[in-house]
Amino acid sequence: PDEPNTPAISAGKVLIDGSDTPESPLSPADQEAVKDKVDTSNLPAGTTVTPADKVTGTPDNPVVEVTVTYPDGTTDTIAVPVKQKDSATNEPTVKPDADGTPEISAGKVLIDGSDKPSSPLTDADKEAVKDKVDTSKLPDGTTVTPADKVTGTEDAPVVEVTVTYPDGTTDTIEVPVKQKDSATNEPSVKPDEANTPTVSAGKALIDGSDTPESPLTDADKAVVADKVDTSNLPEGTVVTPADKVSGTPENPVVEVTVTYPDGTTDTIAVPVKQKDSATNEPTVKPDEANTPTVSAGKALIDGSDTPNSPLTDADKAVVTDKVDTSNLPQGTVVTPADKVSGTPDNPVVEVTVTYPDGTTDIIEVPVKQKDSATNEPSVKADEPNTPAISAGKALIDGSDTPNSPLTDADKEAVKDKVDTSKLPDGTTVIPADKVTGTPDNPVVEVTVTYPDGTTDTIEVPVKQKDSATNEPSVKPDEINTPTVSAGKALIDGSDKPNSPLSPADQEAVKDKVDTSKLPDGTTVTPADKVTGTPDNPVVEVTVTYPDGTTDTIAVPVKQKDSASNEPTVKADEPNTPAISAGKALIDGSDKPESPLSPADQEAVKDKVDTSNLPAGTTVTPAAKVTGTPDNPVVEVTVTYPDGTTDTI
Repeated sequence: PDEPNTPAISAGKVLIDGSDTPESPLSPADQEAVKDKVDTSNLPAGTTVTPADKVTGTPDNPVVEVTVTYPDGTTDTIAVPVKQKDSATNEPTVKPDADGTPEISAGKVLIDGSDKPSSPLTDADKEAVKDKVDTSKLPDGTTVTPADKVTGTEDAPVVEVTVTYPDGTTDTIEVPVKQKDSATNEPSVKPDEANTPTVSAGKALIDGSDTPESPLTDADKAVVADKVDTSNLPEGTVVTPADKVSGTPENPVVEVTVTYPDGTTDTIAVPVKQKDSATNEPTVKPDEANTPTVSAGKALIDGSDTPNSPLTDADKAVVTDKVDTSNLPQGTVVTPADKVSGTPDNPVVEVTVTYPDGTTDIIEVPVKQKDSATNEPSVKADEPNTPAISAGKALIDGSDTPNSPLTDADKEAVKDKVDTSKLPDGTTVIPADKVTGTPDNPVVEVTVTYPDGTTDTIEVPVKQKDSATNEPSVKPDEINTPTVSAGKALIDGSDKPNSPLSPADQEAVKDKVDTSKLPDGTTVTPADKVTGTPDNPVVEVTVTYPDGTTDTIAVPVKQKDSASNEPTVKADEPNTPAISAGKALIDGSDKPESPLSPADQEAVKDKVDTSNLPAGTTVTPAAKVTGTPDNPVVEVTVTYPDGTTDTI
């Protein structure tokens, strides 16, 4: 009878290795198999079984005739059905490799588990091994059963596979195996560089949009590929980013396929972020209102704007401030270069704009050296002979006490004191509105604005003019000054306008000016001629104070009556004796030093001819005789109405 679980196809048959076609010869092994199929368990001991040498029967029912010889010499013949084994007509093989299979994987099953001998196989790896056996030419119903563990050697690991045919016969095939590269490697994102901003940590920064479904440029794919850390992966591993962004708006990624040398793959999602530099564009700040054309669009620096000139920290700060960060992300950092570049005609400073994600833009900021850095305003040199008290100062009419306001005229005086002769054309000078400094050193701050809009401030020392705090006047008249002479300087020369003045008359005019309340060192200088009108002749007098300032005063003048009149002795009466001619006859002695009586004084007075003299002229004889014994005289003082006198 058949063994339990004998396949139906093999039931009641002897499975032989040789052909079961009628007339096919039997090998000794096959004869033995046929012999073994005859049940002798119930036959007499000593019974012999002898199969024929060849197959007989029909193609559909091949048999081998077997002679059974009993101990008594009698025989039976039995026809034993035969079937050639499936394993004899089939040869299991490994499937050919798929096109493009890497050489390292050729003819092998790639498994996830270890390929070291004695390593157990997972069901999944058994399935992979099983799938490697080519059953395409084997009978339907053939089963493939991999062993439970790897065998072979370290250099040639295999898994033994039992191929069981429908007739129950088997073949064993060794399937080479290799542990997948993808099972022993784990692709990862490169660690961040030192100081990578938090916002960029673990991400590939791309120029294109990071919105899911956005396409990737080749350049961005290269950036994503470079973010994959291949340092620990096998040589020949290939990294292939997807064509577009995936993930979510909050966590955009690019899926990257990592293909190992054995053809296995891993997929890693690389987080991406669009560069801040791709969505921002740094610019130079717009100019302030009224920025001079020469400075438009430029950062004004103190240092030289010649290319290769170094920048001070202060100038770097000015350049930094010129970059408009109002529309850039918070945390953007602006870093100017250390020196000027560009050309002599267009000097610039390259500025690196670093965004919060660590990406950068470079912007060129035009620069110009400030006019204020190459010019130095100063106070004008003093004119020759400037008094020491006024040296280096602007003389103002208003008070020089600190906080005193300045009039427009005084501002003009201060402005005029600034030396602009060496400053650029278009430089403006603007004095402050009031005096500052100290009581001992009053100044006015002056803002010097250059054509490029830069400024310097200079302190101009000021002094209130002596002429502003003093007022020259004509001396008050002496007591009993005649009305006709009141307030006037009496001169010998003519008082008609344009009449020249003699030095003596200039001295008389000068003496009429009251300097008693003027500063020590004040000088008085009369003009050279009379001015004014015929009715009001004057002499203009320049009063010069110690600080060099001046006042002009018009001193009224009047020609002395004594200069325009000449007293004489009356002509003698007709028939006057020669001895008495031209003489006053007196009763008293005519010897010199002799006293005159009132009567004699009257006689002398009467001898003076006042007929041509001004009304109000008085005649006053002396009290005694003078002259010589040979020519005794009496001096007579003739006093004119203006108080001037002649002596006759």
